[in-house]
Amino acid sequence: MRTLLVPVDFGDGCLHALQTADRLATVFGGKVVVIHAYPRGAASGGELDPAAAHLVVDGLRDAQLVRNLKAQMEEFLRRAGPADRQVLFRSGSPAATIVAAAQELDSQLIVIASHGRRGLARMVLGSTAEEVVKKARCSVLTLKPDSPALLGPS
Repeated sequence: MRTLLVPVDFGDGCLHALQTADRLATVFGGKVVVIHAYPRGAASGGELDPAAAHLVVDGLRDAQLVRNLKAQMEEFLRRAGPADRQVLFRSGSPAATIVAAAQELDSQLIVIASHGRRGLARMVLGSTAEEVVKKARCSVLTLKPDSPALLGPS
């Protein structure tokens, strides 16, 4: 079965990327894995099951962080529409975390939103999507903001 990895920051661009991955998985077969990377030190953990979170902060369970991440992901997935997806939460720099997860899952494709920043904003903020494209061993589909839907309406 093919694995499509979709990094999300809960923004609209990521919503478009997830809906695109859902359509690709339906048309070509495969499973969709959604990943959210958060800064190292804020929490550490692996997979976050929607029914039971297991994140650890500085050696202690941080119930508020768990509730916030779960709530954000649940709202994000609700907006994306119903589909069968696996959800991962990982700590670390976003690009490195995404690339490592893609390798671990043996992903065939990463579907990632590009914020479309240019000039100084891009130099200052960096580009997670660009870094993922450079370092990933699998193919990467980048979607610009407001790009047209692939494979039918979103």
